[in-house]
Amino acid sequence: MTCRWLALVGAAMLTSVMAVAAQAGDARLTRVVLLRSGDRMSLALELTAEPQKAVLRTLSARVLEVEAGPLAGPVREVELAPSSGVPLVRHVSIRGYTMGTRTTFVRARILLHEPGLANMRVVGRVVYIDLVARRAPVPST
Repeated sequence: MTCRWLALVGAAMLTSVMAVAAQAGDARLTRVVLLRSGDRMSLALELTAEPQKAVLRTLSARVLEVEAGPLAGPVREVELAPSSGVPLVRHVSIRGYTMGTRTTFVRARILLHEPGLANMRVVGRVVYIDLVARRAPVPST
């Protein structure tokens, strides 16, 4: 699979062409996009249907993990690394995770260049992980 990270002025888009023939009612991961707006970034996981469950975990100040699903069928494993012009995000790993109930979820692990803060939101069939660098508080004088 060929993956490209594109840096654009005002908006960086990561497009992993993961086109999957979607069948009606089957949730599948179709693409992963990294959007940039000023000092904020958003990782978007686009599915073919609205996820029933989406969870964001902070594993450390620089490592986040997102699970969304359930999905129909396996998830293609992908390692994505942004170009040097993309701030904050160092690496994204996309994997499938199958629970004991044989339910499959997509799991995205996000590695950051510096400590960051994250918020997750689900808008229809897209799971957004909004990211911003955690800035050290400025000491008062």
